[in-house]
Amino acid sequence: MRHLFAILLLTSLMLLNGCASQTAAPVSTASPTTDNAAQTHPLSNFTDDFSGAPATPSATTTAAAPSNMPSTIALLLPLQGNFSAAGNAIKSGFMAAAQQQQQNGQAVPKIAVYDTSQHTDVAELYQQAVSNGAEVVVGPLDKNAVQSLASSSAISVPTLALNYTADNDLPQQFYEFGLSPLDETTQVAQKMWQDGYRSVIMIVPAGTWGQNLANTFQTQWSQLGGKITATLTVASNQNINAAIKNILHFQQQRKDKAGIRSYNMQRRQDFDAIFLAQPPLVARQIVPLLKYYDAGNIPVYATSLVYSGSPSANADNDLNGVKFCDMPWVLDNLQQPVPLYQQLANNAPDFPTNARLYGLGVDSFGLALQLNQAAALSNGISGVTGYLTLDKQQHWQRQLEWAQFQQGVPVVLPDTK
Repeated sequence: MRHLFAILLLTSLMLLNGCASQTAAPVSTASPTTDNAAQTHPLSNFTDDFSGAPATPSATTTAAAPSNMPSTIALLLPLQGNFSAAGNAIKSGFMAAAQQQQQNGQAVPKIAVYDTSQHTDVAELYQQAVSNGAEVVVGPLDKNAVQSLASSSAISVPTLALNYTADNDLPQQFYEFGLSPLDETTQVAQKMWQDGYRSVIMIVPAGTWGQNLANTFQTQWSQLGGKITATLTVASNQNINAAIKNILHFQQQRKDKAGIRSYNMQRRQDFDAIFLAQPPLVARQIVPLLKYYDAGNIPVYATSLVYSGSPSANADNDLNGVKFCDMPWVLDNLQQPVPLYQQLANNAPDFPTNARLYGLGVDSFGLALQLNQAAALSNGISGVTGYLTLDKQQHWQRQLEWAQFQQGVPVVLPDTK
């Protein structure tokens, strides 16, 4: 259930909504400190109580601040309510990245945190953050708030929204960055085409979200010149066994000859690969059934939805052979411990569930430091959520790594790093 909750949380980020309040002061203004007395939480080295003034600067010697680094960053996130888990995970990753930078002897801006769940007017909150000295704003997170802010005339400093609008014509200084399953779906289609496949069966969740994934894949696949042979939508109460058998047109014919009984198995032959967009609990049922119904030789490609984010060799043994894309933050740690990843994993109880959201926070901090020169970053940035490049629509795109389940454990494919 914990892994399923994580998947549902990630896929609901586009539907986040805020609550009402009239308070416009930040909930905290934080600078990393060197107080080592409390190490029980990744944010223990940050002041988390707003008193109207920044926290005491660290006594640690830091490098001179780059001339283009903002002096203050405002972080606008939902920290209470239904989506507080997402907001707080991103905040923790953001703060941990700032702390790591300071511990490495580098200058760090002040960070003012605002709780968007306590405000109905995100543009007003944004303007208040800027009035309080923010030179860069990160957030908001929920889709409605991002759309509202992008449609307002409030944008006055470099702004990194953590979700996506329906528009490609964004205000100047307004950038979008997030964990888009639609972007992942596009990358899966591109990878399958590069690997030489041309005719695909899609297996996606039932409902609007699953249809969006199917439409995105089909659009990209058609542009490449591929063919969609069939689409299977899987509902929670569906007989998956029968559904897989039917989509494969599987038939088993019995033959009795000279007292010997044999079976001839046949299935459709008009496809050469499968696109799978399903959470682990469902995928672990589907992949063995594909093998049972004589499609075990057909390559299966998936989005990161197929992987819980935590190694589980026994449970994921049923996924052996499946290739999927995911962020380096998740995959690289399986090969060699990533210090910041390990720090958060050891101190944050919700980390196994929300690891990818923590990674989003880490990269949001890195982008915030350079957002005022975003247009000059033509070569991209190597981030923990992927290799980040800015497109013409002011979206930060994530180029992901690829892995394959082998003996129940994801193994990074060397040619995709």
